[in-house]
Amino acid sequence: MKQLISLLFLIVLLCLSACRDRSIPILDDTTCQEECFIFEGQVMDPNNDVPVQSLIKVEFKRHPYLSFRVVGELETDSLGQYRFALNGRDFLFPNGEFKLQAFKEGFLTNSYDGTLEFHHPDSSQFDIPFAADLLLRPSANLQFTFKGELEGISDFRYRYRYGSTGFVFRVLDEHLDVAQVFEHEVAGDQFIQLSFNYMKAGQKVEKTDSLFIAKGELGVYKLEW
Repeated sequence: MKQLISLLFLIVLLCLSACRDRSIPILDDTTCQEECFIFEGQVMDPNNDVPVQSLIKVEFKRHPYLSFRVVGELETDSLGQYRFALNGRDFLFPNGEFKLQAFKEGFLTNSYDGTLEFHHPDSSQFDIPFAADLLLRPSANLQFTFKGELEGISDFRYRYRYGSTGFVFRVLDEHLDVAQVFEHEVAGDQFIQLSFNYMKAGQKVEKTDSLFIAKGELGVYKLEW
């Protein structure tokens, strides 16, 4: 019985997904005059406190179980400012969600700072602009390696953080190797916060450090046990 219910649920989701293209229009301009969902704001590089001329995409999905679909995109002006005006009646779904994201070559596209989501839009929000300022951080690369023997090292975890974005990784014991190199795309023109946790000869060890990496550069950190 449970398998049948699961199968029916999957069929419903597939049907909804297949039908979404006919119910969500594609934005062809920004000339909506009334009963509009309006998004306006500015894209900034917070590390250097300067505006970023960039591409803005607006995506929408009718239900949390469905995928976002691009419904419009435009370029900001030279000051990073932009404005979208969407026909509100086309997007009145009880569980609908808008997502705005900024893109620029040489800047991070996976940063939480560069994405905004607006849930459950309704007609009470027509013609009232949503404040939609976005942050784009310049990209750089972080690379770190091990320095010294790995004998007695186990349960190794590391974390790096920039702005409001942080990532945690665990390296399986069988993959620990003195020749191992880890590399990640991170934010540039700022300090990257690093933390390491591992067991050494049965004792828990925690280390923290930071590394400044300029935009477009590779920062190399060697972890000493």
